[in-house]
Amino acid sequence: MGEYIRQQFQQWGTVITDEFQMPGRILDVVPGSRGADDNATGIAVLLALARGIAEQPPLNYAVQCVAFDSVQVR
Repeated sequence: MGEYIRQQFQQWGTVITDEFQMPGRILDVVPGSRGADDNATGIAVLLALARGIAEQPPLNYAVQCVAFDSVQVR
């Protein structure tokens, strides 16, 4: 998923990637409950925002769109 997001952002501007490691379980749910391990709606909105900004005349200030791709390493 991270590669797809990077490719999308590259269409509209400069992309800087940074790698980091985060130990443990990476899910956006309360422990012991069922839930998604992603945030597809948030990413969809972020990509739409980035595209919309890129399609407009240049702004007077910089805008940074930031996404995190958490891959669980065992």
